[in-house]
Amino acid sequence: MDIIGTWKVGEFTDPDGKRTDPKDGEDVMMLFSRIYFGEGGEVLLMMPLDREFSGEELELFDEETYEGLEEQGLYDKRFADKLIIERGEWFEQGGKFSVRAEDDESILATPDAESTVLRFDGESILLYNDVKLVKAE
Repeated sequence: MDIIGTWKVGEFTDPDGKRTDPKDGEDVMMLFSRIYFGEGGEVLLMMPLDREFSGEELELFDEETYEGLEEQGLYDKRFADKLIIERGEWFEQGGKFSVRAEDDESILATPDAESTVLRFDGESILLYNDVKLVKAE
């Protein structure tokens, strides 16, 4: 299997690889997120536009609002029902996959690290040693 495509959280694990429950609100949000690994190194962390977060439901927008979000880099027509939360790049070096975030407050990469190594076994991706990603349907 190729890393290119859209991935979702399959499970959370402890350091021994045993399945665990989400630890906090950020983990719960990750359950709804999608991570897209594109050709040429593009990586996007996306959240659905129609989910309820923090007691406020995000409504679907009119065309003008979508255009404004797209100009700000928060929306991409390829992913019609998703809002882009974070952008970065992925790369392969020495047979290992890594991700580098565009900003210091990254969810995708380890803070203060130049890049974060992903453990990709051909079927799943282990992110931060405790988040197992699987291909989204």
